[in-house]
Amino acid sequence: MTGDNSDLFTSLPAAMIGANYSRKFESEADLYALQLMDRKHIEVSHFANFLQRLSDTTEDGIDKKNLSNPPTSQEESSANKLSTAVLDTLSSHPATEERIRMVHDFEKKQHAKD
Repeated sequence: MTGDNSDLFTSLPAAMIGANYSRKFESEADLYALQLMDRKHIEVSHFANFLQRLSDTTEDGIDKKNLSNPPTSQEESSANKLSTAVLDTLSSHPATEERIRMVHDFEKKQHAKD
């Protein structure tokens, strides 16, 4: 329990940089997919709908767990928000809301060109 934590502290910055690098590639892959869909005359809103359904499915699973053990205090709710923020920072994919926003922004730009 009180062992050497030096590995954690030295590997954490590298993990964070790697996750950020990976999120950048995922965003580029999403943009490529949107451009390809646009070239093939496929509505990009389908991609946003897919991401939303994926997010809803994930949230449904989380909500069901939370219904059996709802946060009992403001402190627990804040701790949940903090842990979500930490997981988002270490995630290799951009946040789903961010990805959906990118699809809608792309769609607006495409409609402005028409």
